[in-house]
Amino acid sequence: MLYGVALAAIVGHVFPIWFGFRGGKGGATAAGLLVYFAPPLALPILGAWLLVALLTGYVGLATISASLAAVGIIGLTRLPAEAGLFAFAVVTAALLIYAHRGNIRRMLNGTESRFARPVFSRLLGGK
Repeated sequence: MLYGVALAAIVGHVFPIWFGFRGGKGGATAAGLLVYFAPPLALPILGAWLLVALLTGYVGLATISASLAAVGIIGLTRLPAEAGLFAFAVVTAALLIYAHRGNIRRMLNGTESRFARPVFSRLLGGK
């Protein structure tokens, strides 16, 4: 039940009724729930987000990558004891990927904006 309510919170942020079902991407809500459900796992998963964001400059790609990292890390460390948490992570990752479908399309087309130039580019003196 708890994981269902948590998933509803993410869905409510992605598809809010009051804003015509047009909301955010759900990443921050998912991150907050991760900290609540599995505090020791939050640090490596958020670290994965930071690494991808710094290396690529794409926040959407970092969010998708962190959600997939969450599935892997939770699967490796919490199964079979916490199958509910693992199912929550899988469904959340699928929802976040769906919410970022426009970002994925723009990344593939080369039109997605970056929050900053990627770190590796700056280190190599590129633009």
